Amino acid sequence: MDWLIGLLLLIAGIVIGFFVGKYLFEPKQQNNAAEEQEKSEKQLLADQANIHIEEVQNLLEGFQQQCSRMAEQVEHYKAVIEETNQEKTTNNLEYYNQQASLHLRTKKTDRSKQSSKSDYQPLDYSEGSSGLFVGDKNKHSETSHG
Repeated sequence: MDWLIGLLLLIAGIVIGFFVGKYLFEPKQQNNAAEEQEKSEKQLLADQANIHIEEVQNLLEGFQQQCSRMAEQVEHYKAVIEETNQEKTTNNLEYYNQQASLHLRTKKTDRSKQSSKSDYQPLDYSEGSSGLFVGDKNKHSETSHG
């Protein structure tokens, strides 16, 4: 029976050793798993950050290209407007110059001006004499009756 007790103690020691080993070594494995998971999450975040940075750089390059194209178009438009304004100015000046020259050449010069003084003054339509229209009462009465 001694050997049976020894065998039972051996089996009990193996079982107890198994569970003790499991609890002692398992936290290390859990820590390793947690560390691995943390590393993989950090790597995933780093990859996503790199992808985001590349996309932002591509967008910025696109914006810069669009801005440079727009600047070129604005400069071209400005040059066209300046050319148009210069052409209009020169065309207007030439046109008015030609018109004025033609008018001056064809205009008859009549140096004698006739003085058009008349004795007739406009009638005063107010009831009484006032200001510049002070005059005969006969004229006022004629205009007020007629």
